[in-house]
Order: sequence, then structure tokens, then C-alpha cells
Amino acid sequence: MIEEKEIHFLGSDCHNIRERRPVMADTVKKLEKRISAKGLERLLRDNPGKFLRKEYL
Repeated sequence: MIEEKEIHFLGSDCHNIRERRPVMADTVKKLEKRISAKGLERLLRDNPGKFLRKEYL
């Protein structure tokens, strides 16, 4: 779904940073092998920023 640009954000189901810390580094490393650097930047930075600014994705 990520490769088809059907997913716009990455997230975590973390509810407590002391007991269940969000460890995204492993996920990012795996994604670096599957999608372009620009695609990864879009997921991690561009799209969340657009969402917060209420801009079209």
C-alpha cells in the first residue's frame, strides 16, 4: 500500500512512553529499502505537516 501511495502517514499505537516506547527506526530502515527517499520524506514530514496545516494531500 505504501508503494502504491495509498498510505499517507506513519504512526504508532504507543500509549505510554515508559512501557511501550514507539521505536520507528526499524520501520524507517525497512522502508528505505522499499521506497524512494522522497517517498519516505513525504510519509514522515511532508504529509503530516500538510495535515496539520489543513492542506490537501
